[in-house]
Amino acid sequence: MTTAEQLKKTIVEQRKIVDKKIDGLKTIVRESQERQRTQTEQQSRQG
Repeated sequence: MTTAEQLKKTIVEQRKIVDKKIDGLKTIVRESQERQRTQTEQQSRQG
């Protein structure tokens, strides 16, 4: 395997890891936004 092929393989593997991390972050953001929206709605009902 040439150096170029090794680099390409490494880059592909790194991108998969990064994509997984990004998906995880998107999920966290979405959940926190939903939680915030729920709290805001509850507060406006109480107020």
